[in-house]
Amino acid sequence: MKIEEKEGKFVIVDYRKVLAMGIAVENKSIRFYEACKGKVSLEMTKTGLQAVIEQERKHKVFFEEMLKKFIL
Repeated sequence: MKIEEKEGKFVIVDYRKVLAMGIAVENKSIRFYEACKGKVSLEMTKTGLQAVIEQERKHKVFFEEMLKKFIL
C-alpha cells in the first residue's frame, strides 16, 4: 500500500496490497463457512450458509476485478 500526502491529507494511492488482503480474507471466510456447512445437519442452516458462501464469492470477485484494474 502506498500513501501520499495531498493537500494536507493522507491518501492511499496504491491499493494492490489492500485488495490482495481482501481476497485472502474472502478465501478464508469461504473455507470457514464451507466447513461450518459440512458440520450442520439442518437443511435450512445449510441453505443459509450456502447463501453466505455465495456472497463471499461475489466479494472475492469484486476484489479480483479491482486488482486487475490496478495491475493493467
